[in-house]
Amino acid sequence: MTFTRLLRVAGAVLSLFFISTSPVLAGTVTSNEYQQYYHHNIEQGLMNDVQSIWQDSSGYYHIYYLADLNYKHDDDGTEWYHVKTKDFVHYEKLGIAIPKFQNKWEAVATGSVIKNTNKFFSDLPKKAIIAYFTSYTPTGQKQYVAYSIDNGVTYQPYSDGAIMSASSAKAHFRDPYVFFNKETKKMTMYLAEDDKIGVYTSGDGKNFNYVGATPLNSGALNGKDLGLIECPNLKTMCDTTTGTTKTVMFFGANGYNYGQTSGSYYMVGHLDDNGVFVAEQQPKRVDDGSDYYASNFFKHRITRIYCQLVG
Repeated sequence: MTFTRLLRVAGAVLSLFFISTSPVLAGTVTSNEYQQYYHHNIEQGLMNDVQSIWQDSSGYYHIYYLADLNYKHDDDGTEWYHVKTKDFVHYEKLGIAIPKFQNKWEAVATGSVIKNTNKFFSDLPKKAIIAYFTSYTPTGQKQYVAYSIDNGVTYQPYSDGAIMSASSAKAHFRDPYVFFNKETKKMTMYLAEDDKIGVYTSGDGKNFNYVGATPLNSGALNGKDLGLIECPNLKTMCDTTTGTTKTVMFFGANGYNYGQTSGSYYMVGHLDDNGVFVAEQQPKRVDDGSDYYASNFFKHRITRIYCQLVG
């Protein structure tokens, strides 16, 4: 499967480009290869990972990102901020969606949201939006669940305390990407675990069991590792040339062994019977720009994916 970048971005804070399976002519005056980037910024402090991108019934794209407005002052960690846009040029600020220091969690870190359209959470309305996220605590990285019934503006705890905890205080166990697997009829969670992506499934959205992992550094790029793995994400795409549909796994990594900065990578493959991603190629950069990291992805249609990132 070949991916062609149709928008290139550089040096933006919250930036957009999209990945497509349709080719575009490059290096010409009329091509959009070097089209201007779009971005959203904050007034002060630290802006970090993009959490999720989803679209509501009125056509607005909703974006969550991490921010700590008191960075280098109190420096007490990030929480989820929320903006919406229809054109990725003009953004409407909707404030803090998930605040830090609630329900036994501390600073709120990376995660993802899923709509309750299939009523997997039978005790919540169909319009509810479920958020899974990591919080760093003194005893280790933990996963929490919250939900929103006001179109994602505010969230409240779904369960009392964390639903999953790292094996130790120093273990990498974070950045949950969660989706409903139509084949297994279970909620599936991908977690960044140092040099692999751990995969867990659940029948109730709260109790998850380990079913396997996608190793990365051990065999990636002829044995050279990609450093710390973060922010896994899965999308299904169709190659219009061959008509083949594949699963694509995106993740954040570091290219220091190849003279590159940290950035976003992808692998093309498929899911096994348990929903574990099986790679059919070595990892490749989504873009060769500087520090395009902590990205998130929205599938606009089967041949096109929007990528939102902090750069």
